[in-house]
Amino acid sequence: MKLSVANEVFLVSIGFAVVLTAILVGAIFYVGAMSGVAEQPPTKIEERQTTQQETAQAAREIVIYGGELSPSKYGFGLSPDEITSPGPELRINVGELIRIIFKNVGSLPHTWAATNEAKEGAKAIDNFEIGSATKPLLSNEEGSITIKFSKPGEYYYICTVPGHVTLGMWGKIVAE
Repeated sequence: MKLSVANEVFLVSIGFAVVLTAILVGAIFYVGAMSGVAEQPPTKIEERQTTQQETAQAAREIVIYGGELSPSKYGFGLSPDEITSPGPELRINVGELIRIIFKNVGSLPHTWAATNEAKEGAKAIDNFEIGSATKPLLSNEEGSITIKFSKPGEYYYICTVPGHVTLGMWGKIVAE
């Protein structure tokens, strides 16, 4: 059966309208879903059981925020509005118990880990990590850990998600 040109144009127009409608409906659902993410309170994730004694003895808490500065630059900060790349230097005393609270304020998954070097694939010191490369904190999640350095020196903190250190997501820790 041969269709007239007018019928062919009509069928193509109908097909185009169906595809366009599907795209618009998908975009509306996506925008609706994304707007709900920003309004949710942070999800707390405890990476390691901190004993009550450690929490009571912790001399101070350090809240660190992580996120993206641009599509090609990520970083850390001591407030969500002051994220830098590299992140700020953290100075701590040897033997001091510190509660690190990491809040992912970015749109991508991120982690926090204390390491001996600021490079991709560096291993966490004494399991001092919040999230992992295989189970990072999602956008708007937070986690905490209590840490204590037993030796003075220069250490680093990094995001262990592959590629994020290269994009600037690291900072220095000085234990004195």
